Amino acid sequence: MFCQYGFKRNSAGCEICECLSPPEIECPPVRCRMYCKHGYKTDVNGCEICECQSPPEIECPPVRCRMYCEHGYKTNVNGCEICECQSAPEIECPPVRCRMYCEHGYKTDVNGCEICECQSPPEIECPPVRCRMYCEHGYKTDVNGCEICECQSPPECSPIICSMYCEHGFTTDNNGCPKCECRPYPAICGDNIPACHLHCEDGFEVDENNCPLCQCKGKKTFS
Repeated sequence: MFCQYGFKRNSAGCEICECLSPPEIECPPVRCRMYCKHGYKTDVNGCEICECQSPPEIECPPVRCRMYCEHGYKTNVNGCEICECQSAPEIECPPVRCRMYCEHGYKTDVNGCEICECQSPPEIECPPVRCRMYCEHGYKTDVNGCEICECQSPPECSPIICSMYCEHGFTTDNNGCPKCECRPYPAICGDNIPACHLHCEDGFEVDENNCPLCQCKGKKTFS
């Protein structure tokens, strides 16, 4: 047989078939500035050295969670997943180097970083204009494009040369300038008179503003 530390001897000094015990070794103290949670490794003599032991292998139970975590689950002290979501990683966005100015800011990518595209203006729901005045050329608008109780100035139009008299004034073109054509109804009625399929021999009834209604004067109605 092989004895690492040699054979024992009898009283006569002769070797006998028994192995010597390993010598007792006095280990020096470990002078390490690091903390090892699972202790230090040892050398061939069983003395501790300045190397940390690896953590013991732990068999983690499967995570049974009904929630989805985009960035994965948190782990406990043993490195096993638990039913808590990891926080989104902090992303350092590069500065936006754009030569254009965006009034409502830049759009962002999937990481929340700004890109060289302008945000669309926010959709604003304008309140209805409650004004008792009539504005021939429409109302002015505020910074959001919503109408306010102020009349638009009349457009700058070329002078009209027209020899006919129109009781309700002249009609206007797309720019709001008068044409040599009579308005059939007062300006307050607007240009979009509701379509009416009645044929009225004596004309239509009118409302308090003298605007036509889809109703015949008298009783003679032909459809």
